[in-house]
Amino acid sequence: MKKMYMLFILFVLISTSVIFTGTTKSAEKEEFSMKSKTPAKALVVIYSYTGNTKAVADDIVKRFKADTVIVKAKEYDGFMGGTKASINAWNEVTITDIKPETVDMSQYNLIFLGSPIWWFRPAVPLWSFVEKNDFKEKRVILFNTFNSRFKSEYIDKFKKLVREKGGQFHDHIYVRRGRWYAQLNGEELLEKFNKILDEKEDEYSGIISQGHK
Repeated sequence: MKKMYMLFILFVLISTSVIFTGTTKSAEKEEFSMKSKTPAKALVVIYSYTGNTKAVADDIVKRFKADTVIVKAKEYDGFMGGTKASINAWNEVTITDIKPETVDMSQYNLIFLGSPIWWFRPAVPLWSFVEKNDFKEKRVILFNTFNSRFKSEYIDKFKKLVREKGGQFHDHIYVRRGRWYAQLNGEELLEKFNKILDEKEDEYSGIISQGHK
């Protein structure tokens, strides 16, 4: 039994190095909340471990003139934090300590929620944010970057949680970077994601301007 446990820990450590490799930008140090100069009707909430999701989020913010909330989860910082993140994701944990815990989203019509994919599901801090906030009558778009893949069953669970919190899950958009041996670089990642946004821009802009329907 002990041998099996040690093998599992070794597997997790190796997997952690794979899950969290590849960075478009370094981990971010900004304040939690960034407001646009004029009142925004879209909000981008992100948890980014290596900076890839943050890079994508920056383009969403610019395109839709959105405000930003950067979610932090201190227990996942560093190598040991990455190991814990991998274990928690494997165990389908949905609650961890985050900052900020709650955000007043009353002024927004469209909420973008972004994170990497850990073990086929959105990262734990994003689940925590949804658990702790009120999404009443808000349209929600989930966006992800990842190296491997996601599983539809976990996206469905995330949709269900958003609905339980009063929101309307509108869309899921994502870009797969690929494994280290055939991985998109930062420019390729953003180019691929912006093609998706080009296709969705009119649809999303309509929700932002008109609100919940």
